[in-house]
Amino acid sequence: MYSFELIDIDKVNLEEYYQFGGKNLFTTVEWINYIQINQNAKPIIIRITDNANFVGYFTGFVFSKFGVKIFASPFNGWTTGYMGFDIVDKYDRVTLIEPIAKFIFKTFKCLYIQISDRFIEEEQLKNKKIKYIMSRSIELNINRTNDELFKVFKTDCRNFIRQFERRGATIEIAKPDEQFATEYYEQLKEVFAKQGLVPTYKVSKVLDLFNSLDSEHILCLRANEPKGQCIATTIFVGYNERFYFWGAASFREFQFYRPNEYMIWYAIKYFRGKGFKYFDMYGERPYKNKFGPEKISYPCIMIARFSVLIKLRDLAKKMVWIGFKIKGIGRKKSVQQTKAYKKHDK
Repeated sequence: MYSFELIDIDKVNLEEYYQFGGKNLFTTVEWINYIQINQNAKPIIIRITDNANFVGYFTGFVFSKFGVKIFASPFNGWTTGYMGFDIVDKYDRVTLIEPIAKFIFKTFKCLYIQISDRFIEEEQLKNKKIKYIMSRSIELNINRTNDELFKVFKTDCRNFIRQFERRGATIEIAKPDEQFATEYYEQLKEVFAKQGLVPTYKVSKVLDLFNSLDSEHILCLRANEPKGQCIATTIFVGYNERFYFWGAASFREFQFYRPNEYMIWYAIKYFRGKGFKYFDMYGERPYKNKFGPEKISYPCIMIARFSVLIKLRDLAKKMVWIGFKIKGIGRKKSVQQTKAYKKHDK
């Protein structure tokens, strides 16, 4: 019989908490602190035993949204791919879902629970009475030589990497500080404005990330055109053989230099040199698919006291996106006007 014990984050046995071979960045204390600060959510660490035998941990957060108390591991908009369980190999994650959900509902009086676990497969859920949707991403095995990697890259990807160097652009590792966060965010605003949108988060989210993570778990890259002007920025985070694409932004007028592909290539070599084996590109985009990654998927499990809450969740997600679209209309016009003024000045 499973038993669950709440563990204060400041008192967790770190040796036990970090012992798992599949431990991911998103259930580290550093990342928990980041979400706690940025989302104003209360971290919850649950220690699991089976008749006094150690099973593992379950990590998540309690918070309220639109008046509804939620437990999430993790939640939408947290730039956190998945969390869920850290357990010893002989136990099955799926068999833990129902009992831990009952414990969470009883302990925290939540109305809705959301769980994304990288190591739960859709096939395990098909005959279960569990509501879920599949989250999809792409992942590249980087445990290969440069030549082996270039063979899986598409032709235009290889060409763009070479063009960056031939055209005199340079790349540098930047400090994860306020200056870099500001540069990144200014470029991000332009990227969204050209799509008639505004960024889905504030610059404070970037700063909270920088202030929470150890420098060895984060890589910030700055691409410069030949005269030294910053034209693109990227942020990568990594832990335990797997690194992740966190964010990228660039000025469109400098795309001639092909900075996006080159910064990814630089990050691949950087993390590979540190012993990393996998690159989770965190969402499909055409320029990411050029690198020949494999498709991956994992379930987002939704458990609600009342089924209508799942429908309201989907509606709220749509309404938030519409809000960003409305806010972005003025930004898009501003970018277009600025572009027109520049042409007139010429």
